[in-house]
Amino acid sequence: MPSFKTSIVLATLCGGSALLLSELMTVRPPENIAPLQSELHEGSVLPEISFDAIDKSVTPFAKIAAPITVITFWASWCDACMEEMPSLVQLAKSYPSTELQVIGVSVDDSPESAIPRTKARFSIDFPLFTDTSGRLSDLFAVRAIPRTVVLNKNRKVLMMQHGGEDWNAPAFHNQIKQWLGK
Repeated sequence: MPSFKTSIVLATLCGGSALLLSELMTVRPPENIAPLQSELHEGSVLPEISFDAIDKSVTPFAKIAAPITVITFWASWCDACMEEMPSLVQLAKSYPSTELQVIGVSVDDSPESAIPRTKARFSIDFPLFTDTSGRLSDLFAVRAIPRTVVLNKNRKVLMMQHGGEDWNAPAFHNQIKQWLGK
């Protein structure tokens, strides 16, 4: 049976049918194991979580959250992820961290090399973490990447999106201003 990461690779490679293929390829737990009860969706509230860094340190979400937090799940082998990365870097630079924080979560098999390489390639100055266990990917319902989730200061999920995006589009900046009450 294909693994979770195999599902992401196949979904990424198959473009428009990514979600359908990913759902078909996702490994289902045996009947006697309860399904994940905490999978997030728009409107739900994020439970207390932490992020793992490549140096094995652990950072609680509360330490890095801002009034608006944008979490992106990506991989160095994902073309769409690499195409949208410059717009995420620019988004992070467009707002003070007291208003908006971007957080990257790598789903690479070898984040120890992928994260520093990607950080250098794009001059990323926002926090980058890893999800080798798949724990966060499960929680955030990552079926294909890139996967981006926007949360407010109360950890409420405002938006969830699969697929690449220009995060510097005027419409998204207007939405951020609305969320910030500006």
